[in-house]
Amino acid sequence: MSRCAKCCVADVIYACDFETLYSAGPLLASEFDWSIFIMAITQEAVLSVPDISCEHCVKTINGALGALSGIESVNTDIPTRTVQLRYDPAQVSMEQIEATLDDEGYSVAK
Repeated sequence: MSRCAKCCVADVIYACDFETLYSAGPLLASEFDWSIFIMAITQEAVLSVPDISCEHCVKTINGALGALSGIESVNTDIPTRTVQLRYDPAQVSMEQIEATLDDEGYSVAK
């Protein structure tokens, strides 16, 4: 099926198993809510970081990870000593995330 750049994104939607959106009819790329599609490609992770102990840790971790390309959100929790992330694995790998934490002095428990 050949389409110009201004035509519908139905093939992309269908390929991602969004049949309910696809069945609503063809959409122009400019009309499509891309946040739905982006949510489908991001991943969430919860990392156990035993050295988290204070607000300084929270600011350091949130700042370092938030500066990485591909990190959508970071939430560091002191009581549970965890870091919750939403990230795009096409832009940043878990190895890069862990290395960044290590560079800041925080190790991830395996």
